[in-house]
Amino acid sequence: MVSQKLAKNVDRGLWVEYGAPEDSYSAAVCEVQDVDGVTYVISFHKGDMPAFKSESYDSLEALEKRMREIEPDMCKWRVR
Repeated sequence: MVSQKLAKNVDRGLWVEYGAPEDSYSAAVCEVQDVDGVTYVISFHKGDMPAFKSESYDSLEALEKRMREIEPDMCKWRVR
């Protein structure tokens, strides 16, 4: 079951800082709609630099599983 926060806010975008604070890593989630449907993307950033990695997911369940691997506490994910 997908968390209420994710279901409500994924289309607005979510982000979280992870790792040690001095490392300045963050992950951002967005929803991409195209002719094939909806894809969810997590992009990984260091500081203010462009993403160094991204991952795509076809379902909210798979997206949430990966988000919880990055930061288990869904309350720490912030709306953009």
